[in-house]
This record gives sequence, structure tokens and C-alpha cells, in this order.
Amino acid sequence: MRIGVFGAAGLTGRRVIQRLVSSGESQGLIAADRHARALNDLFNLHRSQGISVRYLEASDAQSVRERMKEMDVVISCLSAEDVDETSLVASALEEGKDFLSASDDASAIPGIRALREEAGHPNSRIIVGLGWSPGLSNLLASYTAKRMEQVDRIKIAWSLEPNDLQSPGGQGRLLRAFSDRCYSFQEGRTREVRAGSWEEWQHFPGGLGWRGVSYSNQPEPLTLPLALPEVLEVQTKGGLSGTRPDYLVHTLAWLTQIMPNYAREFLRHLVGLALSSQSGPGYQYQSGLLVEVTGRRRKIPVTLTYGAKGSYLDATATMLLQALKLLKMGAITRKGIFFPEEILHIRDFAASLFGAGVHFYISEGEPES
Repeated sequence: MRIGVFGAAGLTGRRVIQRLVSSGESQGLIAADRHARALNDLFNLHRSQGISVRYLEASDAQSVRERMKEMDVVISCLSAEDVDETSLVASALEEGKDFLSASDDASAIPGIRALREEAGHPNSRIIVGLGWSPGLSNLLASYTAKRMEQVDRIKIAWSLEPNDLQSPGGQGRLLRAFSDRCYSFQEGRTREVRAGSWEEWQHFPGGLGWRGVSYSNQPEPLTLPLALPEVLEVQTKGGLSGTRPDYLVHTLAWLTQIMPNYAREFLRHLVGLALSSQSGPGYQYQSGLLVEVTGRRRKIPVTLTYGAKGSYLDATATMLLQALKLLKMGAITRKGIFFPEEILHIRDFAASLFGAGVHFYISEGEPES
């Protein structure tokens, strides 16, 4: 199986490449990215393991298709700042390639849903949203919801460690997460709310403590109701660990709505400065994830809460690589375009995530009045 990694020079991509090399899967491995110097560094580092590199202009559909022709399965670590995810999925369908993506781009979900309705009988196995949130969040929510007779509400909260965001992709992710409008699923309908609004304090387990979160631009409110049609409410909120750089990040994110595109590089630089004040060797924060499902079990109102902590970059690389393993084992046979909760189960990922330093927590109680 010829494996290609798009966005191989980024923080997540380098982790994927390193683990593939370490596991002896580097023969025929193709690392693709638009950053020539970083690609050259990757090649020099892994030259003896048989890795090859390719220049990729991800915003050019022709360039994407040419690269895909060399691969059997594509692992995409590209951020929404690099590419339109809908275009990537369309190229994978056209080329008949298996495609595993860590995309968290909520704006791409309507286009991806339209593609799968039009796909007919595709030859590809495509899974979009294999990361911390979305990804692990979806699998925990789906698993917890299926333990209940009735599901009323799913609340997802994430808190990211600044060290994991010290890259153009990470900084762009924050700007996108808290800018403009975002989605929330309320009373059985998709609604738009202002990203960065309705802040609340959320207690994360495992010693992470209280952290501020607010509405964020994530796909879960658009995808979870597809797998769990009985749910009435899905919301996703996010924030940062550390001593509150959130307000500055929110302000910079809102500025992206009124400033021209050429100014966004400057805004990302300012986000990097905000993050650098909360990162470095002396900081020991970890990313947190919380999934709270409220409903009824054995006719009794109950709230089940699953939590996780660890490195969101390591978790994202693990989600992608474990999905690749399932493909190679033949455990994923259905062809088409899927979101994680529609075709995967948390039991297939828990051990690998634990091995990558992710720890899980569970609690059960009565729903809040």
C-alpha cells in the first residue's frame, strides 16, 4: 500500500511521518507539502528509510490529483487555511483513493454532504474529521449516547495547550474557531451563533481544573445529528489552557472579519505572540476534552461525562494512523464518505490513544436542573 501524507511538514504531519517510519512503514511513503525547505529537511532526516517527497500546492486541484495518482491512501494533515476540504474530498472521489483527513473545517461540511449524496457508488473509503475535536469528541459522544434510551443534549468542550498551536496552521485554527458565526444544534434545528460568545467556566477532569470556553466553529453540531437523529441539542465550545490569553485571541479572530486577506498573516503573528506567553519548556499544561451527554437510561434522567487529556497533536496523529491500520486490516469495508461517528468505534482507538499519552475519565450523575 502506497501511503501519502499531505501537509507532511506541519506539526501533525511530522508526527505521522515519524511514527510511520518508526513502525517500518516508510518504504514507498510519500511526504507532500508546499514548504520546500521543510520537505528537504524531512527527506534528509529519513533518506535511509526510503521516504520520498513531493511538492504539493493543495489549493490547485490539478496538483492534488497528480499527487494522489501516486498513492493508494492519502492522510491529510492540511489545515483549512491551506485548502478547501470539499475540493480534497472531490479529488479523492475522482481518483478512487482512500482518504483520511484531520479536517476541523465546519464550513466544508455542507459541501462534503452534497458530494456524498451525488457520489453514487464510489470506489473510495473517505473519513473526514479524525482529530481531537472533531474525531475523538465524536466517538466519545456516539458511544455515550448509544448507552442511553433517550438522548436530549450533547455538550462538547475542548481546551488546547498553547505549545500544540505554535505553527501557522495552529494559529490559523484559533482565528477560524472564534471568528464570524458558528453552528449550534438547538431544539432539533441547526442554528448560527456568534463564535467566541457565551463564555462559561468548564471543569475538566484529570487535574486540569476549571477553564473558560465559548462557542467555537466546529463541525460536531452538523455531523452528530446525522448519526444520532433523536438528539435535540449539540453544542461545541472551546478555549485555551493557561492564564487567559483567550480574550486577545477572540479579538484578533473578530478582526479577521473586517480586515483584508493580506492582513491575516499579521493577525496570525499576533496570535503566535499571545500563545508564546503561555508556552515553552516551563509550562506543563495539557489539552483537555469533555463530552457530556444528557438523557435517560432505564427511564431515569442521567448525565454521562467522558473526559480526556493529553497532547491534541499526538492524539490527532494517533487517530489518523489507527484509522489507516483499520483500513489495511480490512476492518473498514464500506465505501463512501463518512464522519467518524458513522463508521468507527471508540474501542478501536482507546488503546492506541492511551499509548500516545491520552488518559480517559468518566463520571455519571443527575442532569443539572
